[in-house]
Amino acid sequence: MNDFEQNSNDQPPPQAVERLVTKGKSVLDLCIERNKLLCVKGFIDCQIERGGDYVRVVEQMVGHIDAELQHTTDRHRRKLLMDLQGYAAQQLQAASEIPA
Repeated sequence: MNDFEQNSNDQPPPQAVERLVTKGKSVLDLCIERNKLLCVKGFIDCQIERGGDYVRVVEQMVGHIDAELQHTTDRHRRKLLMDLQGYAAQQLQAASEIPA
């Protein structure tokens, strides 16, 4: 098994989670730059649907969004980040309500 294959319990190894977090941050930055959030929301939905450790990817992205909000002075960028922050929080809340 290589570093990025799923474990027998259908969960990603830690390296894959970190790679997905990095990918998510890159998608976030690109989409904010282009004023399009649909790709980021799709990425969030995909991770939530996979469940388990993949939810950690979204949780870490929320942390990244929070950090960006603290350092952003541009009103338009701030509005986009706040929209994503609310969306991710809503998806995480919905995922926590689903019985395992």
